[in-house]
Amino acid sequence: MKEYLVTGFPRSGTTFTSDLMQAAGYDVRHEKMGADGISSYAWVNPEKRTLALSEFRHRIHVVRDPLKAVSSACFRFQSMRFIDMFSPVVTGFRENAQIYNVVLAYLVWTREADLIADTRIQVEHIDKELFGGVFAGKIANTNKSDHDDLSVDDLYAVLEKDLVLRFLEVRSKFGYGE
Repeated sequence: MKEYLVTGFPRSGTTFTSDLMQAAGYDVRHEKMGADGISSYAWVNPEKRTLALSEFRHRIHVVRDPLKAVSSACFRFQSMRFIDMFSPVVTGFRENAQIYNVVLAYLVWTREADLIADTRIQVEHIDKELFGGVFAGKIANTNKSDHDDLSVDDLYAVLEKDLVLRFLEVRSKFGYGE
């Protein structure tokens, strides 16, 4: 039995969480199975799993402010490629509608991650929640991207109102937003 399965939407903190776990002495690798588990956004998709979910003692859904995660995924070609490769079954993608497609993937992906996880933790609090804050200020988040963040107004400008409202509902449920 493995100790940890960490999953979440791309650009939400799976790499950072893996770094923290390794610093704490757990062999939890990013996108590759370690002796103690894996931190992988791909594991949301049942077709990408190499072990049964029951083979993990702890299943964590790591989340980051959805606006920041979606912004980051929209402006990184590599993230879009990973979303296309590993996304759970998402129907309704539109051609040349990157923000729409990422928001839609986010909603489906995080719903699936919540279904397989036994706990959800904000990436900003992962050290405190898992290790009591012993790494505070000692491990930098190395997965930062240089881009502008989308705003709620940006989403309303390009998306249907009901999709924005669904997104904001999830954002609130995860503890972010107004």
